[in-house]
Amino acid sequence: MAINDKKTASEVKKTDTAKTVETTKTEAAKTAAEAKPVEVKAEVKPAEAKAAAPAPKNTEEKKPAEKKAEKKVAEKKPAEKKAPAKKTAAKTAKAEKPAAKTAEKAPKTRAPRAPKAAKLSPYQAAVAKAQKKFSTIKTALVKYPIAVNFELNGSAEGVFYVYLSEAGKPAVEPYRYDDYDVYVRVDADAFDKILDGKLDVYQALAEGSLHVEGTVKKALMFFLSAF
Repeated sequence: MAINDKKTASEVKKTDTAKTVETTKTEAAKTAAEAKPVEVKAEVKPAEAKAAAPAPKNTEEKKPAEKKAEKKVAEKKPAEKKAPAKKTAAKTAKAEKPAAKTAEKAPKTRAPRAPKAAKLSPYQAAVAKAQKKFSTIKTALVKYPIAVNFELNGSAEGVFYVYLSEAGKPAVEPYRYDDYDVYVRVDADAFDKILDGKLDVYQALAEGSLHVEGTVKKALMFFLSAF
């Protein structure tokens, strides 16, 4: 019996102590609550709440469309600044092109051309042809000098002479030989055919297109040597 009484007394003490501690905590909490200022919450109406709401800051994130628009503006500005430089470069290139074309079109220095030979008259052409023909005469067959005057008529008119000598080369000059041995009058066209070998001298004599005057012996010697 005595032991049980002791236990009951100790338990009562513990219970009282716990209650005292809880009471102390409760009173301390009340004291702290009373010490805090009471916040009075005023009712705010929707209209007043909108007016009192702080203005949105500029640091808000912009929409993707606005960002793209700003990027385009940023890209356009440098391009607009560089445009004058491009135009200047294009103008410079255009200014240089005419200079290059001028250099290309500059006339090249050419060597002076030799003057063209004057066109020969029919008489001069006939004399030149006679010089070529009679220069082939073999003077070794000529036993004595022979001077022959040729008088051309028709398409070419004029007189030239042929001089043959056993001592040297035949001479054909566009002049009249005063101390001639043989004098030949011939049509210019017939004479041209005779020089080309298309007409025989004796046939020309027979037709009358060629006439011979002078020393017969020297005339025969000349024609035999020349033709």
